[in-house]
Amino acid sequence: MRTGVQSFACPRCRRGEFRSLPGPGGKAFCPWCGDTVAASSISGSVPADEAPSEAFSLVDIAEQIAGRAPKAPAPAAPPSPDQEARLADSERRRELAETELRKEQEKRQEIKKAVLEEMGRLEAELAEAKARIRRKDEEHGSALETLNLLLQAKQQEWEGERMKLRDEVEQKEKARRALEVKHEERQKSASELQGVLDASRAELAKLHAEAAAAGAERTELRRKLSAADAKLQPLKDAATQLRDLQKQLQESRTKAAGLQTDVEKRDQRIKELQLLIKTLGERLNDLADRRWPTPNPPS
Repeated sequence: MRTGVQSFACPRCRRGEFRSLPGPGGKAFCPWCGDTVAASSISGSVPADEAPSEAFSLVDIAEQIAGRAPKAPAPAAPPSPDQEARLADSERRRELAETELRKEQEKRQEIKKAVLEEMGRLEAELAEAKARIRRKDEEHGSALETLNLLLQAKQQEWEGERMKLRDEVEQKEKARRALEVKHEERQKSASELQGVLDASRAELAKLHAEAAAAGAERTELRRKLSAADAKLQPLKDAATQLRDLQKQLQESRTKAAGLQTDVEKRDQRIKELQLLIKTLGERLNDLADRRWPTPNPPS
């Protein structure tokens, strides 16, 4: 396995090649997206004993973060012991910085995963709330339609019975008036027909009996009319229930409006989470830029 500085190219973000020491398995972390990538087959590795000077290593790392290709190192004299110590120190600091950058990238992946889970949960709650509102509206609409049909049927039935009873009352009233007219005629002829007084009295008694029967029939018709009014009472109760259901529907619509407000608040929260993800990405990029500054070359 090669242990020197190697060139890598990320196939995911495709922002160019970067140079880094290989980690476990000969792979390195991409400085832009954080994925592990294998060494590029085009560029070779630089052995550890032929590592460049401190200035060249730091410049290459800064250019890796900025997304530019590293410049070719200028030929330099053999490193002195002081330069080798500085190179070892810079390599140690670079490894520490890479370790810290990996931790930051892992934290960012965890935050991204948590945000995606939260967004999925909120979307599921939103879909459930919309489905619940739709079911409530359908149930109330069906109940109102059923009540309207029942009320119309009862009203038509009551109107038919009332018209029938009214016709019967009118017929009996006409018969009663005819009997009264006949009775009056008989009374007028009584003075003229003294000879037929007994027959007239008998006829009068008969007319009285018929009037009594007509009165009894009128009483029966009034009783039927009262029964019809009693049948009308359930319709009035149904109208009262309809008003109660309309009130409940208004309350349900008010609750639906409250649920819609909650949905809008959750949408706003999702937008804030997306803005937070964007801000975290920018902060991570700024942190990477601050951790890999471009040093001045040694004199």
